[in-house]
Amino acid sequence: MYFYKINFLSVLFLFLFSGFASAQNEEEVLFTVNNNPVTVGEFKYIYAKTNGANANFTKGSLQEYLDLYTKFKLKVEEAKAQKIGNLPDIKEELLGYRRQLSDAYILNKEVTGRLVRELYDRSLEDVDISHILYTISDSAPKDDSLSANRFLMDLYAKLKNGADFEEFARNYSLDRSSKTNSGHIGFINVPFPNGFYDLETAAYSMAPGDISLPIYTPAGLHLLKVNARRPARGEIEGAHILIRKSGEGENPFTPKNKIDSIYNLLNSGSSFETLATTFSEDDKTASKGGYIGVFGINKFEQAFEDAIYKLEKDGEYSQPVQTNLGWHIIKRISRKSIPNFETSKSNLEAAVRQDSRYAFAKENMFNQIRLNAGFVENKGALDLLVPFVNDTFYTFRWKIPTQLPAENLFTLANQTYTLLDFAQYLEKSARLRFRLNQQDPVPSMLTKLYEDYLENETLKLEERQLEKKYPEFRHLLREYEEGILLFEVTRQTVWDKASQDSLGLANFYKLVQGKYTWNERALTTRYTLKASAKEQIAQIRDFAKTHKKNEVLIRFNKDDNQILSAEEVTIEKGKSIEASQLGTQWKSGIVTNATLNASSTDMEFYKIEKILPVSTKALDESKGYIIADYQDFLEKEWVDSLRKKYAVQISKAAFESLIKQ
Repeated sequence: MYFYKINFLSVLFLFLFSGFASAQNEEEVLFTVNNNPVTVGEFKYIYAKTNGANANFTKGSLQEYLDLYTKFKLKVEEAKAQKIGNLPDIKEELLGYRRQLSDAYILNKEVTGRLVRELYDRSLEDVDISHILYTISDSAPKDDSLSANRFLMDLYAKLKNGADFEEFARNYSLDRSSKTNSGHIGFINVPFPNGFYDLETAAYSMAPGDISLPIYTPAGLHLLKVNARRPARGEIEGAHILIRKSGEGENPFTPKNKIDSIYNLLNSGSSFETLATTFSEDDKTASKGGYIGVFGINKFEQAFEDAIYKLEKDGEYSQPVQTNLGWHIIKRISRKSIPNFETSKSNLEAAVRQDSRYAFAKENMFNQIRLNAGFVENKGALDLLVPFVNDTFYTFRWKIPTQLPAENLFTLANQTYTLLDFAQYLEKSARLRFRLNQQDPVPSMLTKLYEDYLENETLKLEERQLEKKYPEFRHLLREYEEGILLFEVTRQTVWDKASQDSLGLANFYKLVQGKYTWNERALTTRYTLKASAKEQIAQIRDFAKTHKKNEVLIRFNKDDNQILSAEEVTIEKGKSIEASQLGTQWKSGIVTNATLNASSTDMEFYKIEKILPVSTKALDESKGYIIADYQDFLEKEWVDSLRKKYAVQISKAAFESLIKQ
């Protein structure tokens, strides 16, 4: 016994130690630049993000990216040394991005992410519910709501003591259908209708047989009972053959006989689609072989739904099933499995954002943050601001009143916010004040502005915690900050210098000018003849062979009929699009065949006036390419100088730990 205990503890120790070592590995230093560390975790994150599906963690791939990333870090180190991050424009951009990223992160992670996960988990289960509804008009006095709540609380107490829920639903529920269904709604799935989040939460939190306290929804007050749960049925694709029930005075056995005959034909091997097209009395689906489509629960009557979901295989069909419409034979075409979370995520996010649950969860999140931060408010201090709200308050001219009382408004995370702090926020938020309705009562309008201010400060508080809570947020923030610093220092050191340093560019050109050359070029005249005169093309081509451009134009253009135009075009052999028109005819005096211009239907041909030999391009003729090469040259020199300026130390062991194959 003792041996096994020691062995178990040893395994446990090894397990815990291996997890600890893995966590430590993320914080292990891969390399330093000027003694500033880059961890294994940071490098893995940026390597995987940049390479995507090609992030195979081979030695060659890792080495190549390590070289790039050390160069990147050298440049960032230089930007920090030059204090580029302190430039006002850069500072403002970084602060703006941090706030934008923080807001999105807080709401996506803390609100949307949780709700999406919750909605998906609930979607995996159908819940069977009943309710007793007490409707309340939106315009009803507050006393009516209290009275309704007291009434339902009385029913709740009696139900908990053993009263019959179905009987109470028939007698007291104001849902008209309760008279016939005893309050039974049946199996449902998420999401519940907009505004019914509390009812949904109760339905998915309660055990079968439980009855809820009164729950408010847009429909009124509910007492909810959970009857049963089951794994979600999901969606199914089906078809049916319908024989409608007999009318009054008709033989009730006739529809049953018909459906039984069709069922026998199916069993004898007849095609379901053919029988549906021939015999089904559902006008909407008969012509489609009985095809209904894809549907989920609560689309059809319970008997119909139960029958198709009981079919175990695609292609199977049911025995005749009776509903209020008549008799059906139902075929299962396919059963749709519930997609996994990642597949469902985007659709669920859209559903969550359009639902009132989002605002509800957002408010809960803010309340929790404030609770954890020891929030205390003195909301009555807002009344002291009311006398200072005048006509200028709704314009940019409003200023903080000098007579504003010194009063604390709230405390959050040991920081006190005063009425003056709030007034300063209002003064800066001119656009917010512009959008206000001047007809609204001042106290309620100030309360709304105060709630905006409180939410704003709560977000700022949470922002300060994000880098500790979410490593990926820290990575994104660092990535963006270093990207801005890199852009600015590279712009100043390389890009601007390459385009503005004319002397340096000229000297660089002298060193490399042999790289920039023209292929053999043809100086040509391109003649264009209007389509209306295309019958003259042969005559014009013959004349152009032995005459100059001006002579050709004078010969064929009349004052009232300008049919021919010409322009000089230089064509580089092997590179210009027009070179294909000349083909292999690179010789002075050559006139090409006429071709049709596809866009205008005009006729075109070229005459080669002169052939220019291979030659070196002048600086102005290749300036764009030379500037690009000069930038590469400057950057290489710059990186070489940075390597001498800042020491780079790489941990061989940490690097090799990254290699997977």
